[in-house]
Amino acid sequence: MYRCVQAVFATVLCITLACGSPEANHQDAPQQTGSEEKALTDPYNPLPEGIRWFQGARFASGENETASYLHPEAHSGYTSTLNGCPPEFDDIGYSLFGYNFTWTIAGTTVDMGGVCKINHSFPTQGAYDVRLTITHSELLGGGPIQTAQYQRFVTIRDYLVVSLGDSYGSGEGAPDAAAHWGDTDTHPVWQNARCHRSFKSPAARAALALESSDPHSSVTFLSLACSGATIQRTTYEYENWGGNFPLGIFDGFATASDGPPRGSGILGPYVGIEAPAYQHGAWNPEHYMPSQLNRLVTLVGNRPIDALVLSAGGNDVGFGDILRFCVVHTDCHQGNDGQELRSKVDVLKAALPTSYDLLQTQLKQVGLDVRSTYLMEYPDFARGNSGQICSSILEETNLYAGVGADVSYGELAYLDGYVRLPLMNMMQDAAERHGWNYVSGISDAFAGVGSGVGHGLCASPSNRWVNNGYDASSTQGPEDSEAETTGTAHPNETGYAVMTVFLQEKMDDTLPPLPRVGILKTQGEAHVQEGGAASGWVPQSGDIQAVALSGSRIGVLKLNGDFYLKDGALTAMWNLVTGDVAAIALSGDRIGIIKTNGEAYVKEGAWNASWVLMSGDVKALSLSGKRIGMLKLNGDFYLKDGALTEQWDLVTGDVAAIALSGKRIGVVKTNTESYVKEGAWNATWVALGSNSKAIALTENRVGVLRLNGEFFLRDGALTAAWNLVTGDVQSISLAGRRIGIVKTDGNGYVKEGAWTGLWNWETTATTQLVLATP
Repeated sequence: MYRCVQAVFATVLCITLACGSPEANHQDAPQQTGSEEKALTDPYNPLPEGIRWFQGARFASGENETASYLHPEAHSGYTSTLNGCPPEFDDIGYSLFGYNFTWTIAGTTVDMGGVCKINHSFPTQGAYDVRLTITHSELLGGGPIQTAQYQRFVTIRDYLVVSLGDSYGSGEGAPDAAAHWGDTDTHPVWQNARCHRSFKSPAARAALALESSDPHSSVTFLSLACSGATIQRTTYEYENWGGNFPLGIFDGFATASDGPPRGSGILGPYVGIEAPAYQHGAWNPEHYMPSQLNRLVTLVGNRPIDALVLSAGGNDVGFGDILRFCVVHTDCHQGNDGQELRSKVDVLKAALPTSYDLLQTQLKQVGLDVRSTYLMEYPDFARGNSGQICSSILEETNLYAGVGADVSYGELAYLDGYVRLPLMNMMQDAAERHGWNYVSGISDAFAGVGSGVGHGLCASPSNRWVNNGYDASSTQGPEDSEAETTGTAHPNETGYAVMTVFLQEKMDDTLPPLPRVGILKTQGEAHVQEGGAASGWVPQSGDIQAVALSGSRIGVLKLNGDFYLKDGALTAMWNLVTGDVAAIALSGDRIGIIKTNGEAYVKEGAWNASWVLMSGDVKALSLSGKRIGMLKLNGDFYLKDGALTEQWDLVTGDVAAIALSGKRIGVVKTNTESYVKEGAWNATWVALGSNSKAIALTENRVGVLRLNGEFFLRDGALTAAWNLVTGDVQSISLAGRRIGIVKTDGNGYVKEGAWTGLWNWETTATTQLVLATP
């Protein structure tokens, strides 16, 4: 993960030495009035590295679903250690004679006497102005009293990482402590035995690694993944065999005729992998756990989720059922057996895309603020040492082990093309549709692509990353019961560690920063606030005419037409991008401008990447993900989707203003009528009404500002009911669950959560208010 703090003395050094890109004119950079750290007096400097600080760890040693753990802002806050000790006294835990340490934290002064460290609880995440005054006198030598002052913006950051899904998300196959059978008869230890949840799962490992990687951030981790869970497919207990046992055999696909319903798990109730005992052929209603989604809403509420890790889809297409079917059916892919298999699986495969769509829909409907979602790829567990498909697997799991009932090479080769590859494609498509991050590379790593060494079920013990029946029975039990253990065909501890690497890499690249709020004051000063309402405004620059925010990027347009950009900390160094600019736009890693001559350009990647000309005669430019919207001077609205060089689509004419967010497109027409559509550029418009001045969009909200200053909001579907938020408004802004306005009196306000909530931010003399998008 990119974490950068830039000290002002380094900025000054770069300006003096003219370092950096030759395109940048750092001597003309916006004045940096806030600093990450600076010494305000000289020559006395007892802290050559300035104030140091460390955020307290929060990753729990075991499952913790308490409110104080999941909602620190409503309880004890975020505890950090602020260290003002001179290096030679860093390990001293008592008062230093001759020294006095006075801290000013977010405007509150604390005199610590001779104690140079302080533990402080910050109420919310965000940037806080921390200052320290050190006075020192040589008591024995009678020297003069010396004073040094230091300042640092301390950014409190706690990532909420949540895991939902099935057995590959729960950690099935790798309990926290393995069983030891024999004289001690020690059973496996799970974080949650009913769901076979383990802290050796990829999400848990990645969360812990994230916290360990940075002393200036912490992680709150919550896993609700449960072995055997599906998105919405109801599964059943497979207790009965077809025909008269032992002549008949179970075909692998449990239905209501085989046993009572186990439920689904992610979107519906579920009994768990270690379900309570049931009587009279059914579980009682109280035996079912609530759906993972409902439980998540109860526990998390309106706290934003930084990373939602999903492992889902494999059970929905019946992969476990398929393997059982193929163990007991010779050549399960051929003849009547093949027809029976396809008659069952084709239906499940066809339903999976709808299940992914429903999951995303319900995540939105329940009001969860999910900043980034990660869909985990499944391992390829059918490759041996050579990287080729195994000659056979799972013989040991059959009730008739030793008689050759297994899944053969031919069956595996067929299932690879019939089930595994289509499943991966459907997962990738779902991730693309819903803006999820698809965690790829896992399947290839297990298959040995590139290395030539496979790590599946038939690999040698030293190469095997997946449990066979013997491994699973030994590790988690039941003892000597290869036919009953649920850990078969699941990663072992090494396998989960490998999966974690790919999840970590994806999270490092895509974890969103704290959301930011930017304001432009009437005197041309720009300020940005990071995190919650309790954090402080960090001055950015003066002589500004416009501000743009996106993730960790801040753009300012100077009154003279110069466009500057910074990336990273609020106090990072400015880069001069270009001059002669009339308007700016940011989204993700894209940067857009309209030059004073009406030409629009967009670049992708670094601030000094090459520009791509969009068009001339441009009035407004809007960026959202991979979409670019362009409003021409003649009122024509064009859209392109994908690469910067894609062709334009003419959406409509007679347009006065445009807005983009996700798959939503909004316009205000020259006759003051406003419209919004969702999906393709040529989807059907939904009328929002007349007398419209401006429109703002998120993926779940539509805001319209009327000519009379009234601000209306729709939450959810495009056709949801209107809510009058407030009046006397001159501009509006939406991002995630945040709502921002500037009133006609110049006061700016922001609220987070429900539209009926209280306004938590307030600024005066505000010209522009901007909410950062991820």
